[in-house]
Amino acid sequence: MGRKPKTILFLIFIFSLLSACIPAQTPEPPLTAPSHVALNPTNTDAPTPTSAFTDTYTPSPTPSPTASPTQTFIPTNTLASLVPQGLSVITVENAHQSTQLIRLGRGSIHGVNWSLDGRMIAVASSAGIYLYDAISFSAMKYIDTGNDVLVAVFSPDGTVLASGSRDSTVKIWRVSDGALLHTLEGHTGPVNSVAFAPDGITLASGSDDMSVKLWKVTDGEFIRPVGWHTGGVASVAFSPDGAALASGSAKGSVDLWRVSDGSILISFEGHEYRVCSVAFSPDGSILASGGDNAIKLWHIGDGALVRTLEQREDLVENVAFSPDGALLASSSLESRIKIWRVSDGKRIRTLDGHAASVNGVAFSPDGSQIISSSNDQTIKRWGVPDGSLQRTLEEHSVPIISVVFSPDGSTLASGSYDNLATLWRATDGVVLHQWGEYSGNSQSVVAYSPAGSILAVGCRYRSVKLFRLPDGALLHTLQGHSYEVITLAFSPDGKILAAASGYEVRFWRVSDGALLRTLGGDEHRTATSIAFSPDGAVLAWGDWNHSVSLWRVSDGMLLQTLEGHTMEVNSVAFSPDGSVLASGSTDKTVRLWRVADGAPLFTLAGHSDSVRSVAFSPNGTILASGASDKTVILWQASDGLNLVALAGHTGPVTSTVFSPDGTVIASGSLDGTIRLWGIA
Repeated sequence: MGRKPKTILFLIFIFSLLSACIPAQTPEPPLTAPSHVALNPTNTDAPTPTSAFTDTYTPSPTPSPTASPTQTFIPTNTLASLVPQGLSVITVENAHQSTQLIRLGRGSIHGVNWSLDGRMIAVASSAGIYLYDAISFSAMKYIDTGNDVLVAVFSPDGTVLASGSRDSTVKIWRVSDGALLHTLEGHTGPVNSVAFAPDGITLASGSDDMSVKLWKVTDGEFIRPVGWHTGGVASVAFSPDGAALASGSAKGSVDLWRVSDGSILISFEGHEYRVCSVAFSPDGSILASGGDNAIKLWHIGDGALVRTLEQREDLVENVAFSPDGALLASSSLESRIKIWRVSDGKRIRTLDGHAASVNGVAFSPDGSQIISSSNDQTIKRWGVPDGSLQRTLEEHSVPIISVVFSPDGSTLASGSYDNLATLWRATDGVVLHQWGEYSGNSQSVVAYSPAGSILAVGCRYRSVKLFRLPDGALLHTLQGHSYEVITLAFSPDGKILAAASGYEVRFWRVSDGALLRTLGGDEHRTATSIAFSPDGAVLAWGDWNHSVSLWRVSDGMLLQTLEGHTMEVNSVAFSPDGSVLASGSTDKTVRLWRVADGAPLFTLAGHSDSVRSVAFSPNGTILASGASDKTVILWQASDGLNLVALAGHTGPVTSTVFSPDGTVIASGSLDGTIRLWGIA
């Protein structure tokens, strides 16, 4: 499996802008293998360093294996059910019965809001809505919305929630049981902001379609549009008396509208570009707007600018008044929260602790605390008087890039868009280990050795790390790649690791970390995916130039080039007997090729967006493909028949893999979750 780095960066950048406008973490104990974890402790990959290759580079001596200082052990409550026992092997005959078994990960955080009674916080995520106890941070309820939720807010009486989603809908949910009450349709772009009127009767929504709409909460009926912006609407807020509605847009406009008829009252001019957040002071006399690199305070009576609070560092994403109106909290694309005194605009405190941009901030109803959410996928609670960090929730996850099963099927390893690799227990989704150091906007990829005793992790630092399992000791660091490592593959005998980076693929000897050979170097053959044939004699290489090339492993000779795709090839996989090669492409198709002569066999069309991953079942009868259309399709490998499409992810599917016994399919997604599918 593999991805073009720029494509991933672009997708995540777009996601973060749409979802928001958009620590050093609490230290964890050193990694220790829990006593109940057994990851093939008796298996070892062949250590013999013999090879047909001539070494061209020998790295600096590697010290004896030691526990990596960047590893953490993370106990977690996954809200996932156990995988049922006694699952059937997925076959051509029963594939249509496949269903989601469990979901690992809680998705990526887009924002957080406090209930007005101070008891709960609602987290909008790519996997749905999570309700947590505001004091203990214990999970109270999960609402499976079936879509990527960008914002979720409580009604004034706390009985219902309103959510805005990437699928252009607004939904109203009953808090007590999570029941869907109404689906409000009418927007044609992602809904970035929703707000209840103070009386709880009316709901406002702002969307990327440049519109603001008013709805009745009781029955979901559309009332009227409110004005029209020249850019996407990022934020809406009612005045405390409910008579006016403020909105901020991507073009830098801030407008005040009369709720009764939707007419414009005031247009505030001053922001240079995108306004991400607007908020009224509790007495309704001041409107705060955050955007570009500044916060502006406006007088509602005459529209005059009261003062500008200069952020300087980056785009302001959120502004929130304290309940008494004396303080204003702000967050931006940097990782800090700033607290300002409204009376004179002085910054009185800076809250440091998040490791990425802060996408949500809110005061508690009594004003004594602040809750914040971040793209580092943590939620933090702070004391307002002294700025102390009181509690951190670390249950959410960033977009998943790659997923692999251990050879015995007991665990899953995933690489994600935070430079971390995570080890999950396959039966219940408990996180067992995590490797790496958090780094936003940076992907990691993973691969198990055939015997399951080594985990390879490729990361942003143009290197690959080899970790010994089950104790997690660092064996080797393989350095020298010119670009970020985007895909990995072990040879079937476990002696060689292939790592793709930029225009080349490097072969490393696993036993001592020596570089054996470098393939490629042609700038027209940018690697996106690699796979060894089952006998280890051939390496398949999918590239950005729409083709798949086959290379002889023993001497690095290019054997043939398979052409037919019309856009970049994102994933390649050999059938278990090595006779067929599958390739998935941005052209929305999967192609099957005969390896012996490179002849095209079938073109499988069924996805509506880029195919990101392909994988054969252990017996070779089924091919799974994951795509940016958020689905996994199972195909009959012999003739390309579409057997079933598995829907459930709320973001592009980047990785698919069968369990070794063929009973489970795992899919990883940019929605920050891994989903396990099977015949329940």
